[in-house]
Formats: sequence, C-alpha cells, structure tokens
Amino acid sequence: AEAAGEKAAGEKAAGGTSLLFPLSGASQAGLRANAARLADWLRADPATPLTAIGHTLAQRRAALGHRAFVLAADRTELAGRLDQLAAGRPAPGLGSGQVLRGGGTPAAVWVFSGHGAQWAGMGRELLGTEPALGATLDEIEPIYQAELGFSPRQAVLDDDLGDVGRIQAMTFAMQVALARVWSGYGLRPAAIIGHSVGEIAAAVAAGMLELPDAARLICRRSRLLRRVAGQGARVMVNLPFSQAAARLAGRQDVTAAIAASPASTVLSGSVAAVEQVQAQWQAEGVVVRRVNSDVAFHSPQMDELVADLIAEVADTVAHPARTPVYTTALEDPRADPARDAHYWAANLRNPVRFAEAVAAAVADGHRIFLEISTHPVVSHSILETLAASGTTDATVLGTLRRERPERASLLEGLGSLHCLGVPLDWSALYPDRELADLPTTAWQHRRYWAESAPAPVQGQLAHDVDSHTVLGQHTLVQGSSPVSLWQTRIDQDSRPYPGGHKVLDTEILPAAVVLTSFLAAGGPALHDVALRVPVALTSPRDLQVVRQDGSLRLSSRLAGQDSDQSWLTHSAAEVAEPAGDEPGLLRPDLAGAEILDPACVMDRLHAIGVVGIGFPWQVTEVRRSPEQLLARIAADPDKLMATATWGSLFDGGLSAAPVLFPGLPRLRMPSRLREVAVYGDPPPEALVGVRLVDVQWDGQQAADVEVDVTLADLDGTMLAQLLGVHFGVVQQAALPEPEPAGQLSERLEEEWLELADAELADYVSAAVLGVVATELRADPVDLDVHRPLTEMGVDSLLSESIRQQLGRQFRTGLPSSLLWDCPSIASVAEYLAQLVASSRSADECPAA
Repeated sequence: AEAAGEKAAGEKAAGGTSLLFPLSGASQAGLRANAARLADWLRADPATPLTAIGHTLAQRRAALGHRAFVLAADRTELAGRLDQLAAGRPAPGLGSGQVLRGGGTPAAVWVFSGHGAQWAGMGRELLGTEPALGATLDEIEPIYQAELGFSPRQAVLDDDLGDVGRIQAMTFAMQVALARVWSGYGLRPAAIIGHSVGEIAAAVAAGMLELPDAARLICRRSRLLRRVAGQGARVMVNLPFSQAAARLAGRQDVTAAIAASPASTVLSGSVAAVEQVQAQWQAEGVVVRRVNSDVAFHSPQMDELVADLIAEVADTVAHPARTPVYTTALEDPRADPARDAHYWAANLRNPVRFAEAVAAAVADGHRIFLEISTHPVVSHSILETLAASGTTDATVLGTLRRERPERASLLEGLGSLHCLGVPLDWSALYPDRELADLPTTAWQHRRYWAESAPAPVQGQLAHDVDSHTVLGQHTLVQGSSPVSLWQTRIDQDSRPYPGGHKVLDTEILPAAVVLTSFLAAGGPALHDVALRVPVALTSPRDLQVVRQDGSLRLSSRLAGQDSDQSWLTHSAAEVAEPAGDEPGLLRPDLAGAEILDPACVMDRLHAIGVVGIGFPWQVTEVRRSPEQLLARIAADPDKLMATATWGSLFDGGLSAAPVLFPGLPRLRMPSRLREVAVYGDPPPEALVGVRLVDVQWDGQQAADVEVDVTLADLDGTMLAQLLGVHFGVVQQAALPEPEPAGQLSERLEEEWLELADAELADYVSAAVLGVVATELRADPVDLDVHRPLTEMGVDSLLSESIRQQLGRQFRTGLPSSLLWDCPSIASVAEYLAQLVASSRSADECPAA
C-alpha cells in the first residue's frame, strides 16, 4: 500500500503539463459532494491513469447545471484541489460556474483586440503543446518573409518585439493562430467583434477573408505604419466618447479615437498635443492614463497612409461572413459592408466604435465574451459596457496573460466556458478515450409525492401484515403520468413481520420488507435500489409507497404531522424489465471451504448489535471459502407464518452475508442494491450463495463491503438474486459518560442555566447546522434548515454520525431514532433546544 501511495503521488500528466478535469452537480451542494467523493476515491486508487479519469469525467458523466473544473498535473495536486472545491474555498487551478439559461446552446462572442496585447515570447510555450498554433505561423511565413522579411515562428522564439510594424503583424499572427487553437477544441463563435487591427483577424474567423489575403493585408498595413512611428501618442480618459469629442472639436492635432466604453475614450494625436491635453484635463479633474503607443492610430496622422493602403490591398477578395460580425469601423455596428480595400482604410482612419459594437451584441442577447489575444486589453472595456447597460448575467474571459503559464491559461478558459454551458470537443483533450471506474454521483435527493386520499386514521390498519409488505390502501391517480399510491399507518403492533428487528436499540423495518414491498408494487425485477434511512417504529408513522414512471419510493412521517416538510423518503428503486433467459444454476466455487457452525450467523448478528430477527428463518448449514459462502436456510421451520413470501429468505440471506465479510465484526447496514430479481415462488428451504465483490479498507480494517446474494432451490436452480448489495459501516463512536436519552449532564446544566430561551435556541440551531454542514462537507449558508436531511444526502450512516456528534457536543444521550423522527435541521434543533431548556426544571421532560 505504501508503494502504491508513492506511485500515486508521483504520477504526472504527460510532459508534466496540467490536465483539465470537469465536474458537475444538479446543485452547488451536489457539486461539492461529487468533488469530495472523487478526492477520496483518488487517494484509494493509485493506478488509474489521469487521462482515463479526465476522459471519463468529461464524456461519460452527465454535465449538469452547476459545474466546476480543476487543473492538475498529478494525482496529489488533483486530490488537494478537489478538497478545496469540496470545501468551497477558492484556490489556483479551480473554477466554477452555472450554465447560462436561455434559448439555444451557449456560445461566446469572439473579440479580437487591438494594439497593446503584445509581449516578448508570447505563444512560445504553446508552440510545444498546440500544433495548430505552429501550423498557422508556418502557413503565413512565406508571406511574412516576402513582405516584411521575418519569420513569425522565429519572432515568437526571439526576445525582441521589434518596431510597430512587426508588433502589429505579430498581433494578427497570434490572433488567427489562437482562434484556430480554440476551434481545435470544438469552439465556434456566436458572433465576432474586431477592435482596430483585430478586425483583420476577425474577418478571417468570420470567413470574410482567406488567411493568405489577410496576411498580405496586415503586412502591407504594418509596413505603412513604420512611416509614422514615433510621431504620435495616446491617452485614455474617463469621459464618454461624445463628451471627449466635443471638448476637442476643431482640433486636428488630437482627436477622440476610440470609444472604449460608455465611460472611457482613447485620445490620439501628436506627442505635443496629447501631452498638452493631458496636463490641461488632469488639472480640470479628468482622469487621464497614458497608453503605451508611439503611433496615433485613428487620427488625422493616418490620412497620409490611406491612399497608399487602398492601392496596396486593392486585390483583396472579400466573402460574405459565415458568422455575425459587429463592425467597429462604422457608426452602425450591425452594418455589413464588403471587407474590401476601402473598408480597411476606414478601419485604420476612422474612430473605433468598440462600445457600440459590444452594446449591440448585448442587446442581441449575447452574454459570453472571449477575448482572443495574448493578453486581455479590452476585457475591462467590455465589463464597463456591460455595467452601463445594467447587464449582470454576462461573463468576459481572456485567452492568455503576460507572465502566466500559457497552457494553464488556455485550459482555464476552456474550463470556464464549459462551466457556462459552451460545448467543447473533449476528444481533443483526451484522444485515447480510456475509461476509469469512477465513483458514482453523490445524489442530492428531492422527494415528490402525490397528494391523494387522507392517510388512515389512528388505529386503522391498511396493510396486510401477513403479506410482509407495507402496501396499504391503494389509490390510482390518473394523468399524463399515472401514479399508484399505497398508504397505511404502521407501528410496533402492526409491523409486517412476525419477529423483532432492533438495531442500536431501535426497532426498524427490515430491508427484506422494503424489498418485498417494492417487488409487490413494481414487478419481479428492480434496479438501483437505495435504502437511505431505515423506518423506525418507535412511534406510529403514516407511510406511503408511490410508483410513477417506473420509479418507486417509500416515504413516511410521524402520525399526526400534517406538514409537507415532515415527509421523509426512506427508500427508492427503479422498476426493471424481467430477464428473458431461463434462470441458471447456483454453482459456488467452494474448493477448500471450511464448514462452520450454523449458529455463526446469529453469533455475528449479536456481535454487531442486532437483537432479534424479523423473520423465523433458520440456518442449517454453512460453508465458507475466502470469497464465497454457501448457506442452507429454512424459511419457516416452525410454521409460524400464515403466508410464504420472499421476506424470510431475503432476511436470512442478508443476515448470513456478514459471515463472509473479512476482519472483525462491525455493524453494517445494506444501503443500496444494484439489481433485484425473482424468478419463481419462494421455496420452504433454499440454498443461499454469497459472493464477495468488493471491500473498502479503512487502514487495516475492512469498511464498506459489496456482495452478490443468490437464492436457489435445493437442486441449485436460481430463484432470486440480490446483486451489488452494498453494506456500509455504521460508525459507533462511544459517547463520553453516556447518559439516558433526554437527560442533560449537570455540567451542561450549569453552563447554560443563565441563557435566555431565545439565545439558547439560536445557539442550538447554529450548532446543529454546523455539525450537519461538516458531515456533508457543505457551506452552512447553502443548507436549507427546513429541507429533509435525506434530500441533502444524509443516509443512515451519516444520520448515526450526526446523532453521536450532537450527543457528544451536548453531553447527552440521544435516541437512535432522532434523525428519523426529526427529519430536518430545524426539527432536530427544536428537539435539542427543548431538551436543554428542560434542564432548568428537573421534573420537566421535552416532548419527542
């Protein structure tokens, strides 16, 4: 185990680069629970490759509405970041979001920014990890060499950015290359915006220009810009474009050049003129920031270049756009002119109306903006435009950032887009498509039930105890999806089994009765049976079994409670199609098996705290090998039952199974079954075969166990199967100085004697909320105190852990049925507050 742990910790993704792992849930709590479950699984599984884990999460799990992503290069990093996600704490390499609601599939507006995103070495890391980037640079290299005399690939590898002509050409080269990288991951733009020089790459992405024509255009435009390099300057001011333009009316040496957002404008002009305006406006209280540029783009300085640019790119061939494009070179952002030479002259000379283009996209319903650049330079302007329009449900993402690992930045962008619901081509990230046996979804359960006839009145028995089911008065609710509803009232005196079944000193409904009830209501085959919380019979309960759309559910509430919040779902299952094949034979492999005393079954039950059995079965023979057990069980040897059902043999088979479990006896309860099927009538005596499927280890101690149970007649013909039966450990930490349920210790009484009732109730409520949140690994603010605990994922095992923690915290013994009788945080807190308050009067006891 130690060597396996070292291997797990040392395993890294290929090349040491990070991988992208998506997770999701139907709610924030479900998402965090899935992260916690995966983190625990990772620590227990040292062998599964990271790529198999990533592929399975991405393509073999439903992508639900609440999503997150984790970047990790090795197992240790992945598990640690999953822990942070489960705890709701921000951390590097983590991101989360919710799928955008609205019509159609979400997609981003691709925004190609202008001058200013450049930095030495931009794209260098991606040359080694993204073949599309290098291929694009190589495709335009002959044109760059002929027009400008340099190689774009070499420019990425060099540390010198060069002059403005080279910077502009490389801005375009990186933008078209990054667009192809994004496309390689299955992304398609919903619409496109280009800012200044970014409009050329935008035209390529929209299909309006072929890449060679666009490359020649940017090279010739860049070569012309060298003529005015060093003559200009630019600043940004916190004024709307119209106000800035009005202040500069009549001037030719400086102009309002870019409508960056509704509240900011870029001024462009000669160096002296810009410096003069900067000094004057700052004195008047205007915020002015210098923009790093020595070219006065979109100002009268461009006039001398316009005619030459038109002449040099006159042969450019333009095509209709394949994707909607918002122009920034014209006053109407929705205008659709041909992207010919005259348009590109307007692009160089006219003001950039970026704010108007973004506002138009927002008005048209777009809510995701992806800046295609090597550093985000217009994202802030997009955010300002969104804020000005009152849009609060939009997201702005970048591609790369200066001084940040490029591969990680790219994956973070992919993960963020996935969280918003944007489809990705996961096969590009995980081409091998190897599968991993990952943990199943940590379901956050929500109950639905049909209101029908009133529950039976006190004392009225609606179920037949001899049927060994809890199916009571039947009602059929007609509709588009008909509902069958069985209702009854159950208590100690009307339990549908002849014996007693006490676990942790509480009489509970045996799992066998739940199974016989579901089979009677749903047919001879079930799957995905969940035994979440036992039905406690300490007090009378109203009980429902509901069948709808192939699903079965067993719910109850304490008798006399009329609130919908008081219903608690105990068990659920899905109806399955019966197998068409003839049942096979039970053929256990018991080579070298030991013969055990048949009394070992009852001895094992007593050792783990189960007092009595619900049915009168008797074990007459037991043989056991390390992984299989065969028992001979008589269903009713003393003829105590009026009716023969599967209840007794199911109960006997599930009770015999723990004899096969490795390690010391521990209290385990069946919590789920993968499949249940019966092929015939129950025999008076059966062979029960138990096969060990899986054992989870807690250090050196066996914890949860999974088995297959097969029941056959004495000739070996299979008559019933319980497959994938999962037995979960019930934690039984001892309480310090245990006291009778309902009584507080003297120490607690002394500490709380002076608390006012309101303060006491608040303290107890906070304490219960904190314990439940800790067990669920959830943020307390995300928990609804009135929602049934089972809907939040509290099963029978967590119920016992919560009960014992509260007992220790409040120094009192609490009834085993506490969380069955008090199904929500609020009701548990109310019970405990009454218990604590009652300590003020020695003779007063709180009502249960």
